Amino acid sequence: MMTCKELIHDFLMEYVQGDLGAEARIEFEKHLSVCPSCVRYIDSYRRTVEMTRELGSGADAASLPPPPPEGLVRAILAVAPKPPHA
Repeated sequence: MMTCKELIHDFLMEYVQGDLGAEARIEFEKHLSVCPSCVRYIDSYRRTVEMTRELGSGADAASLPPPPPEGLVRAILAVAPKPPHA
């Protein structure tokens, strides 16, 4: 049976696009039948792809959430871990 890693890293895009061969698709769906985590991941992936397409097609800016307050952004950046200096 296919592992979660194989499913997500090796076959996800082909499966979602409908380009996965019959044998691999059967194995993929066997895994999904016993792995609710991968089912949730794929659902999330599909929603992300759909939202990205909507934004790329000129979604109404009024339907987007407002940007976060500048003070909140500064507060988060102030406590965020700093990357090591190269």
